[in-house]
Amino acid sequence: VNIYTGNVGTISQSDGSFSLMVDANVTVTFSHIGYTDVSLLASDISDIIKLNSLELPVPAIIVKGGLRNISLLNSASSISIIGESTLRKEPSPHFQGLIQTIPNLNWAGGTSRPRYFQIRGIGERSQYTGEGPPNFSVGYMIDGIDFSGIGMAGMLFDVQQIEVFRGPQSSIYGPNAMAGLINISTAEPTPYFTGNTIIKSGSDNLTTAGFSVGGPLFSNLFFRFAFQKNDQNGFRNNLYHNLFNTNKRNEILTRTKLNWIISPFVNFQFVTINANLNNNYDAWSVDNNIDFLTYTDKQGIDSQITKASSVKIKILDNAGVSSFYKFTTSTNKMEHSYDGDWANNDYWLESPYNFDPAVTWWEYSFYDKNLRNRERETHEIRISSSETSCLSWILGYYLSNITEIDDANGWLFGGEATSLKSSFEINNNSIYSQIKLNIMKRLSLTVNFRSENEDANYQSDGLNFDVQIPIVKEKFQHSFYGGRLAIIFDLKNTTKFFGSISRGYKAGGINQNPYLSENSRFYDPEYNTNLEVGIKFFDENLITNITAF
Repeated sequence: VNIYTGNVGTISQSDGSFSLMVDANVTVTFSHIGYTDVSLLASDISDIIKLNSLELPVPAIIVKGGLRNISLLNSASSISIIGESTLRKEPSPHFQGLIQTIPNLNWAGGTSRPRYFQIRGIGERSQYTGEGPPNFSVGYMIDGIDFSGIGMAGMLFDVQQIEVFRGPQSSIYGPNAMAGLINISTAEPTPYFTGNTIIKSGSDNLTTAGFSVGGPLFSNLFFRFAFQKNDQNGFRNNLYHNLFNTNKRNEILTRTKLNWIISPFVNFQFVTINANLNNNYDAWSVDNNIDFLTYTDKQGIDSQITKASSVKIKILDNAGVSSFYKFTTSTNKMEHSYDGDWANNDYWLESPYNFDPAVTWWEYSFYDKNLRNRERETHEIRISSSETSCLSWILGYYLSNITEIDDANGWLFGGEATSLKSSFEINNNSIYSQIKLNIMKRLSLTVNFRSENEDANYQSDGLNFDVQIPIVKEKFQHSFYGGRLAIIFDLKNTTKFFGSISRGYKAGGINQNPYLSENSRFYDPEYNTNLEVGIKFFDENLITNITAF
């Protein structure tokens, strides 16, 4: 059996025995061809470990989206986890296909793939022109890179685990996680060669193909490369153009990961993601898409081109204190355009509408187009102690910069404008901490705190074809404080009681309508205070998680 962590690996002997020197809170993976991988915290490894082709054993479910890896049974949160075995059986090639199976998670239509999520009823439904800065209530992370508000890149091939955290996560992830967080982790490089392929075909000309390969480049350098391509006509028949692909999907994603074990105490990880989602958009009609029929005369587009990278450096010293640095950068070019009148002149001329341009001297025809370029760069430094029987701690600093430039044309601000060019520059910096205290043998207490400052600049031009509209140029600043207090009580080895109170936040912003007064220009931050209690019961045959919030 292959046995490895992110830093070191080995192979078991013929009798199953092995030796591996790792820290107690490191996740160890056990892998063999024909069997389901098992991942365990080193502190949870027992004398006998079973691999099989069924679902993962309960102790192997590891939550990766927090500041430390922790078993699901020992987490004081309401979390849904979709593991690798479930993901392999999922017929949909995208996260969109899983959403209806996850409690308290919804997404808003209006895009070809989910971008805007709600958890427990809190979240956005859109980001049309004029709706303010790119601030979101539900965080969306892929391999540690923030894709909040642009979640179209959530393709499932070679994904290892998806975690959905319900309730405020601002004490860990800042202002983009007031309602919760979606965390996607993909397959890691391994110290042995492995690979995976997928070919799917379905109705409506659905085809999905992908492959992944990974293994050692050198004795201390491992890689993983994955490729996925989706094509589909989009389940729409446009009667005006007599076409079946006006709502098509054409999606390509590649991902490369490197893991360089510089020494037993220093580890370097690199991730790069490239996504080209060249989707059409033709989903709206006056009769609410009866039989999936549309009548538009202008082609809609919902595209996203993403280039994103992440660098992580982990250092562990002899005293058990570890340090961590992460840098991420992403460039995202998006277009969202659609036929705003949902039909064509011939359609509106017919009864019961009888809209005749020869009489009105204008056509009932509108086309909305929004080009959005978003660049994001983050830096994060973290130091943490090793977990002991009594106390462990984490301290961190986070810095991010977002630049977004929008170029919109269409029916804007209720017809008060037909074009708008605008830009946001948002700088965030924060400090955060986590302290875990084992009060008694069966009772532990975890406290998180985060302090954050945001400075933002907004500017819009004053050109609206031949009409001069007011120029808006504003600065605004906000400070936030969020935190979480959680307890977990071990009723017995398979039953845990937990309770928490948490406070999340979302940044305020600016109303972009150029004709508003200064008193109506800005809006304040939002806060979400959440109290929840729950009980978890796990055994080999049953998982029960009951939460009241």
